[in-house]
Amino acid sequence: MSKNLYVTVIDLGSNRLKGLVGEVGEKGLRVLASAMMKTKGMENGDISDAVAFKDAVENLVLELETQEPKQSESVYCIVLSDGYTNLRTSSVEEKFQEKVVVDDDLLIDVIERFHEAEAIQRENTQAFEPMVGEERILHIVPRRYIIDGVKSVSNPLDMEVSSLGVEASIIFTDRLSIDTLENLLDDLSITGFPTYSGIFVSSEYCLGIEEKNRGVVLLDLGYSRSTILMYFKGAPIHLCSVPLGMANILKDIMNVLGTSLDEAERLFIHHGCAFPEYIKDDENVSYNLLDGKKQGEVSLKKLSLIIYARLREILGLVKREIKKVEISMIKGEISGIPGGVVLIGGGAKLKNVVDVAQEIFKMPVRIGKIEQEIDYAEDIADNPIYVPVISAFLWFSEHEIVEEGVVESVVKVKKRVNPLKKLWELFKKLV
Repeated sequence: MSKNLYVTVIDLGSNRLKGLVGEVGEKGLRVLASAMMKTKGMENGDISDAVAFKDAVENLVLELETQEPKQSESVYCIVLSDGYTNLRTSSVEEKFQEKVVVDDDLLIDVIERFHEAEAIQRENTQAFEPMVGEERILHIVPRRYIIDGVKSVSNPLDMEVSSLGVEASIIFTDRLSIDTLENLLDDLSITGFPTYSGIFVSSEYCLGIEEKNRGVVLLDLGYSRSTILMYFKGAPIHLCSVPLGMANILKDIMNVLGTSLDEAERLFIHHGCAFPEYIKDDENVSYNLLDGKKQGEVSLKKLSLIIYARLREILGLVKREIKKVEISMIKGEISGIPGGVVLIGGGAKLKNVVDVAQEIFKMPVRIGKIEQEIDYAEDIADNPIYVPVISAFLWFSEHEIVEEGVVESVVKVKKRVNPLKKLWELFKKLV
């Protein structure tokens, strides 16, 4: 195996495919190429036209290879940024005949029981509901350990216990969708790739430890939906989405102004502003009407009002979901969400979106940014739409390696400094 490993990351968004080629080497991480192009054959995160979808992915890969010839030597990982993902909690408990001191081996035994319980549960569910209960686990995140059935701890190592339980958050997606995706990408010789939840890997690199402990929301303002991942006490506790996204804003612009969806997107990207109060009344912009020949003109304030109205609705639905979690899961342990809301995705690029979000949420809001040191071009470094794809590259580099160029033999990197590294290694192997 060569000293350096080349990784191609593809982020499957409903509106844009994002990709990068990264290098993992002794001198650190480098992004060698990046590209973004229009998605084809996907609607609301689902593949609707296999031929168009494969054509779009192939074009993205060709563009990356044009920028960086080493792309042809790379392994792949896939990011689901606009697809269906969900979160559930599961737990298992191991009881002992006499008190024992918890070590790495004991933790592994408990997690093996956890995996066995999950496998049995899925098997039983799918036996009775074969079209309903099928899921593909993407990530398993330990939330807490239960000592002697009563005491909750974050790290049980070296503790004396009569029983040890583990509770974990399981992030999953629909198995049928993943099977379809794997079959289509196999036609492009893209095989054996790990699949990540875009919002989860993003949370690992643009949220701080203290934020996660005290409570924070990561909000991906995507094209077809807005996805919410909420942390408390250091672990993800809730993952959901509202069925509105930037596509709804673009359709509003298209319908009100009588133009095409592409022209509405151009107006949104280049002239859009989330807060009408910041726009002067005499500022106007020209645009193509639906026939593509005649021109219309709209004031920037009117354009902003169209955007503002729908954005308020989207953020209002998100706020309702956050409140539900505060009431049902946090239950008064904290007042509000101390870490506030962190925005990523294409919608986070909208001018003054933070001001509107602060108005709606009544809490701190910021744009998500990856703080980890990495060598990459400035044009993607501060772009919130690239946060999931860069995060996936970082996650891959920290958690997996490839031996002898065989993608199927991905294993955990052995040099992790986390004292629970064996536990994480086992989690990854079990998933």
